[in-house]
Amino acid sequence: MSKWTENDRLAIIVPGCFDLNKGDQALVWETIELIKDVGVANEIAIVGSADEVDQCENQTRELGHTILPGLLPHPRRGKYRPEDRIKEGRLSLALMIAHSIMDFVRGQLFLLVARFPLLAGFLLGKRQRKTYEAFLRARVVVVKGGGFVHSYGGLSAPYLMWYQLFYINLAHRLGKPVVVLPNSFGPFVGLWVRRQVKKALGSCEFVCARESISAKALGELLGRDVPVFPDLGYFLPAADDETGLEICRRFGVPIGSKRCVGFTVRPYRFPGSRDPSGLYDRYLESLAFLVRHVASLGFHPVFVTQVLGPSAHENDSLAILDLIKRLDGVEYSWVDHDGTCRELKSVYGCMDYVVGTRFHSVVFAQGLEVPSMAIAYGGNKATGIMKDMGLAEYVVPIDEVTGERLCGIFDNMLGSTEYVKHKLGVNLAKAQVDRNRLVSELQQLLKL
Repeated sequence: MSKWTENDRLAIIVPGCFDLNKGDQALVWETIELIKDVGVANEIAIVGSADEVDQCENQTRELGHTILPGLLPHPRRGKYRPEDRIKEGRLSLALMIAHSIMDFVRGQLFLLVARFPLLAGFLLGKRQRKTYEAFLRARVVVVKGGGFVHSYGGLSAPYLMWYQLFYINLAHRLGKPVVVLPNSFGPFVGLWVRRQVKKALGSCEFVCARESISAKALGELLGRDVPVFPDLGYFLPAADDETGLEICRRFGVPIGSKRCVGFTVRPYRFPGSRDPSGLYDRYLESLAFLVRHVASLGFHPVFVTQVLGPSAHENDSLAILDLIKRLDGVEYSWVDHDGTCRELKSVYGCMDYVVGTRFHSVVFAQGLEVPSMAIAYGGNKATGIMKDMGLAEYVVPIDEVTGERLCGIFDNMLGSTEYVKHKLGVNLAKAQVDRNRLVSELQQLLKL
């Protein structure tokens, strides 16, 4: 095994990167830029998937970035069924439980012996030993911006939180400083969840949130103030305007002849609900109601695939197809483009308005001062960020959507276009100041 020396300046970015999720990709790419600006590393590596699905990381790899094989495989093992997008099938669930038990035993044993390379190496495959070597010589472990530390309870909650915090706990075990970039945190529901979060994040050198709701929730758990900095997706540079226009034209978007409203849609399981299928149907019916309303006002609806996988639960194409079935007689376009996050951002820049279930579609659009409304799911990110921006009236929780409510929010946004654009401009200017402050604080913390 390689040994760490003072000349090593390696930063490792966790958790795993998936290019199929363009919001996730943007956060990784902007985390890289932030690390460069801080000056803490002369080498950066990104932890990828442990399931050997290399296509999930090709675009990041093509930019010349180093992808390290993941140490902890997903319980699905890269096996996904389209019918699992709303709830787990019995076979999928049984396999996941078996894999989770096996992975927990092996992973916990690995954490216990992680300080002893000869012992730890026996628990890893050849590909994974390369990643372990990198952790041994890393100067700092950086948790990318995003939002993965939340739990809605249930029997799987303890394992899922252990799984999500695995790389942070590995860094602690090896005595590496951990920096957590702007994330959303909470809720923390479930057995052993709060204890795990408190222990893992409470031991980090630096932790910050991307909105005030999460800062308060985590601060109360840790017993200290948690600073707030902007979501890193706001700083992603879009591809040039012509790239977005070319992509839109290729998918039949009538840019120039009609005003366009972009929509992002996703499958969702409504964790904690007794009727996830019923709520999913209501969500789609509500969106269909809004799409018809938007079309009646003379706008052209444009569906955009923001996330392509890797699972059925994360494949927006499946949800868009479910929505399209409810739109007889409505003219629309569908931009189903597997480009980079920068290309996708330029597509949103071609829209007049955006309605986003995928919140980073809203972030991308707002970053170009395109008025946007959000359907919030999965933690505090959408509700918290929109509230901090003074745009709380343009977000609605996914389990509270109705067609009438969505139309009311859209009409309000339509009548307040200039006000919303002004708020976006003010917030974007403040965000740049805050990013500079984040860089300065990290430089001081890491003694640069």
